[in-house]
Amino acid sequence: MAYIKEKANGRWKVAVYVKNHHTGKRKRKYNTVDSKKEAKKWAKKVKAKNEKGVYIDSENKKMADILRKWLEEHKKNIHENTYDGYKIKVESHLIPHLGEIKITNLNKDDIEYYFEYKRNDGRLDVKEGGLSGNSLKKLYIILKMAMQYAKNHDLIAENPVLKYHPPTVEHNEAYHFSEDEVEHLLNAAKEISPWMYRFIALDLLTGLRRSEISALTWEKVNLQQKYIVIDQTLSYVIGKGTILKNKTKSESSTRFITISDKAVNLLLKHKEEQDKIKEILKEKYDDSVDYVFAKEYGGHFAVGYFNDKFNEILDKANFSQKYGIHTLRHTFATLCIKKDVGKETLMSLLGHSSYSTTVDFYAHFDLNTKRKATDTLSDDINI
Repeated sequence: MAYIKEKANGRWKVAVYVKNHHTGKRKRKYNTVDSKKEAKKWAKKVKAKNEKGVYIDSENKKMADILRKWLEEHKKNIHENTYDGYKIKVESHLIPHLGEIKITNLNKDDIEYYFEYKRNDGRLDVKEGGLSGNSLKKLYIILKMAMQYAKNHDLIAENPVLKYHPPTVEHNEAYHFSEDEVEHLLNAAKEISPWMYRFIALDLLTGLRRSEISALTWEKVNLQQKYIVIDQTLSYVIGKGTILKNKTKSESSTRFITISDKAVNLLLKHKEEQDKIKEILKEKYDDSVDYVFAKEYGGHFAVGYFNDKFNEILDKANFSQKYGIHTLRHTFATLCIKKDVGKETLMSLLGHSSYSTTVDFYAHFDLNTKRKATDTLSDDINI
């Protein structure tokens, strides 16, 4: 039997007895809604769940419980990489600060304090400062979805996150290297690490993502016809480490990238040195997957390795911290625009999903169109 009563403010309070199927004890479950009809509907829903034994007692549930429960339920609806990203945010950012709060006690003040702290001092690395607006927005979305999950399962009467305004996302400038900076960067890289110099140079000449160029294998490189095939990436998966995946970010199965004579010569030089190492190491060299940018004894690096090496070069060359490895891709795009490369051709080269194809590459752009763009671009990059 449900207890329903109208409050002075016009809203309706409803209470219903539920049974804990583990202890056999009964207790009242309360809620406040906008109408008597809604109160009856809520009471009926709670009773039905309780009778089936699926009602979850929220009395002792903490934020850590509901965040993990929501994450596991949500896992089947999202891509593996997305799940891994969510899990890191849940375990490293949300639970350490909110995990011990009971879900029925979480309020707007808790949420406001949390985001203020993260905005000012929320980084997990050794650097000082807080998270960006974009990172805060992602945490907000996860927290909102988890608490909505709790509401949908009648663990809370309303979602407190909805009372807090979403963090503002800054629209930061996509930085790129000037032509003089490109020359300075390449000179510094050549002195510090010739191997990393070739990685950076190839990235500038192709605009590939870090995950794509680090996953590149020799069987995907055609030096005679001057193109490479992009159909796999290296990605970090929680519990598995860095693994090779046969899917790109846009979910397209294949993308063809033309390479200039400069890029061909660069790769030939790189292959020549790699072959010498293989000859010396013989069976000790792991070429079961023959990576272009392989470790000393073969095999792939962890996904963060290239970032670390690139940042090391930036530091020694006295570049601003505003630059990162993704700046190479932005620089490629900027130089293409300066050379009047068509928007559709550029998007196809960059692998944006609007111009990708999983069936017939030539349905969008032929290799000659792309080759004209990449050959023209290479004139401005001194390798």
